Amino acid sequence: MGDIKTKLKYYIRSNEITCSLLNLYFAIRKGGIKNIKTMINNEIYNHHCRKPWYVDKDELKRQKASQVKYDIKVAFIVDCKDGLSNEILRTLDSISNQTMENWLVCCVNCSEENKEKIDQYTLNNKVNGLFYVGNIFIDFIEKNNISYIGKLMAGDVLHPFFMYRMIEEADKSQSEIIYCDDNSFEKNIKKADTPRYKPDFSVDTLYSYNYIGRSYIMSTDIYKKAGSGDISGMDVFLYAIENNLKVSHISDILYYEDKEVRKRISIDDLLRNENVSLQRHFEKMNVNASIEKTTFKEVRHIKYDINDNPLVSIIIPNKDHIEDLSRCINSIINKSSYKNYEIIVVENNSTEKETFEYYEKIKRENKAKVCIWEDEFNYSAINNFGKDFSNGEYIVLLNNDIEVISENWIEEMLMYAQRDRTGAVGCMLYYPDDTVQHAGVIVGIGGIAGHSHKHFKRGEKGYCDRMAAVQNMSAVTAACMMTSRKCFEEAGGLDEKLKVAFNDIDYCMKLRKAGYDVIFTPFAEMYHYESISRGYEDTSEKEARFRSEVNYFMDKWGDVIRRGDPYYNPHLTLRYEDFSLK
Repeated sequence: MGDIKTKLKYYIRSNEITCSLLNLYFAIRKGGIKNIKTMINNEIYNHHCRKPWYVDKDELKRQKASQVKYDIKVAFIVDCKDGLSNEILRTLDSISNQTMENWLVCCVNCSEENKEKIDQYTLNNKVNGLFYVGNIFIDFIEKNNISYIGKLMAGDVLHPFFMYRMIEEADKSQSEIIYCDDNSFEKNIKKADTPRYKPDFSVDTLYSYNYIGRSYIMSTDIYKKAGSGDISGMDVFLYAIENNLKVSHISDILYYEDKEVRKRISIDDLLRNENVSLQRHFEKMNVNASIEKTTFKEVRHIKYDINDNPLVSIIIPNKDHIEDLSRCINSIINKSSYKNYEIIVVENNSTEKETFEYYEKIKRENKAKVCIWEDEFNYSAINNFGKDFSNGEYIVLLNNDIEVISENWIEEMLMYAQRDRTGAVGCMLYYPDDTVQHAGVIVGIGGIAGHSHKHFKRGEKGYCDRMAAVQNMSAVTAACMMTSRKCFEEAGGLDEKLKVAFNDIDYCMKLRKAGYDVIFTPFAEMYHYESISRGYEDTSEKEARFRSEVNYFMDKWGDVIRRGDPYYNPHLTLRYEDFSLK
């Protein structure tokens, strides 16, 4: 975390009582006392979500009464390798306690001792046990008309609602893979303390690390075609990508992992196997890429080959502040390992003599072009204007208060921007005190959008490793954003009705609507001396302009914001930028 104030906020919100009181206070401020009943109901729901292993009794009755409408059967494969008998029976208990009854269980890799205990368990309970070798299981699922398969490690526990929610989603969406959020416990499941609230299916996030884990079910068709037996979760997800299959996400914790069991698994072997699967996947997709390690063991750094040597145009709007602009340009020139770039400074109503002297100097030294914008300040229009003076196949929108840290920042962004499916790429920005200013944008925070992991310390891995991983986002900041000229022109550039605020968010949302991905990479790092150039919204005129842009943006994208950011999670806060619970 960053400063003391941030730490204090985090401490207050980590306490359930103060968290609930704060949420109610802010909700009343926003919606008024007349909505108090709705606010309390929402807070009760949020409280239950913060509490591990909450089972609503009314919902339990409803699910048991309504299960007859679903004709979907699930087979659970329980891997008993190295599992203790009490762990195996705990997993079987959690399956037996599902509100749905149309399931079968197959225990594999069992010792003779555990087989005897499982046989005794199946006599006393409603569990169907099967021990198989090779392809016998394929015959079994066809004979028993199995629709979906779930794979568990002995010791893991399913919430009583797991199967109902999975089948309900399967019936509604016809998805080939369905996954949910999960938690981890040690000895006492009611004290589970590692909730993982996940984004919706995110291809590049998955490439970086397997954020889905074991909490999923897959169609029997995937199981048979992707490879049975020791097929890993990564193989399943990559097969879905290769075949453009539908993947759904249930935003609730329905799966609990046993930490003791996880300790017995060789993480090195697991990651090695995932890397082999991923490399094979890239070969199938005709993608030239290598996989490198990072500071954090479970996070991969994918390095894509850069095609040819395309020209990158770096557009920097500027009004005076030559010290900042000089630092920015010098850092690009002195640190960038990629050399095929051009710098276009868009002059915007500067008044200081030194500014124009500096322009002449950088033009004379062939460091940058300078084009003159003579109208009023309009960030969108200035960048659109600068694009017309550029020649690059790729464009970087860059603030003049940026200082490059990573030598390979252009390569790290270009490797994604060059892909046909990528619309925009953003980077990691730090304040001068080495705390995070931007690690991607989450739509909905603060009513419109907020920066991921703001004020976290540089070098941390963030929430569920997300600060350390390349990932899909809904938007990134134009303080440093790379996009292709093709995408920029297809999207109509930045919306000039958004003169100052939200133009970068709007641009990314236009790209997302057109089917493009937006990518954040932490491997391109820069300092951002935020608001040095323009100052804050501290006059009545600026405040009025800001309100008008808020209204315009919400008229345009309000429905999208209300649906929620697919790369966030509805159980996480929209008030703060630290991934705390609501």
